[in-house]
Amino acid sequence: MTDPIMQLSQVIQQEFNALKTVSQNTANVNTVGYRSEGVFSTLASPSSNNRTFSDIEQRQTLSYINSKNGSYVNTNRALDFALSGKGWFVASNKDGFLITRDGHFQVDKKGYLLTQQGLTVLGKEGQPIIIDEKDLDSLKVDNKGYIHGLNNDIILNQILVVHVESNDIKAEGNALYSASQVRQIDSNEYQIFQGKLEQSNTMMSQDMVKIMELSRHIESLQRAVNTYDNLLDSGINQLGK
Repeated sequence: MTDPIMQLSQVIQQEFNALKTVSQNTANVNTVGYRSEGVFSTLASPSSNNRTFSDIEQRQTLSYINSKNGSYVNTNRALDFALSGKGWFVASNKDGFLITRDGHFQVDKKGYLLTQQGLTVLGKEGQPIIIDEKDLDSLKVDNKGYIHGLNNDIILNQILVVHVESNDIKAEGNALYSASQVRQIDSNEYQIFQGKLEQSNTMMSQDMVKIMELSRHIESLQRAVNTYDNLLDSGINQLGK
């Protein structure tokens, strides 16, 4: 049988990891495009119908990305974009691509459309989006992501929007996420709003309650470890007499 102190210590570590995840949500409450993470614990079915203390070894704490949309704010900036629905913008990096809901974009000196972190925003067929300086003043993007150039007469490109399964999303920091598989989403499944940004979807009130619950649970587990340790100490001392 595994030492109960080791088992309890394992659970404490899981709860600390969950606390770190929820605290990360509150720290990013003002991060544009941030997707909060939820946590939950699960206990695998025991090998028999009689549960024992050792079943605690089967306990796992899992996390998931919350796909609920955040609120939208008007910026009236031509290179700010917000997505509705479950789609993601796509940006390329040295290792392939990342996805994001942060549409606070910029254009560099070469005309490439970039994220705040300097990653290249991808358009139709996965090609970089290039916007000529002469088109910036009159730049219009419709709700399907088509980029209209000078005088609205020319379609320069279309912002790529993809769908990702929620269980395939991994946070990479700065409202950027990775995924192993994506598929281009149908244009009737999303809308793009120019001149708006999507705020973090963190629910502060829920996360603060969760933080208190986790903190109290950790404290109770630590007391259980101390109590068990004291019992062992007392037993050893009694046997030595």
